[in-house]
Amino acid sequence: MLDSRIELSVTDRCGWGGGKLAVTFIQDCVECISLRREYSRATTAHIALEGKLRIAALAHDRERVDTLSPQVESAAVSRAAAREAMKAHEQIAHPASGAEEA
Repeated sequence: MLDSRIELSVTDRCGWGGGKLAVTFIQDCVECISLRREYSRATTAHIALEGKLRIAALAHDRERVDTLSPQVESAAVSRAAAREAMKAHEQIAHPASGAEEA
């Protein structure tokens, strides 16, 4: 029988999520797949907005910085929420998969 678990360990370089994300996904679990996709979308959006904010800051574009700052903050909150949803799901639905207690 093939092992249906996937280990994911990613360092959060932006500092918004408290460091390292270590989650075990069960390949056949529809909820794991959905949560992983949502986390991926949230991470991509957050990183893209952070990049735009850095460019605006380097260009000394105060108006753009003021516009992007709350968007980056909101994206960071969404990313953290997606991360926590994955951790919570793993602890509740797959406690024997090796999830560490938070």
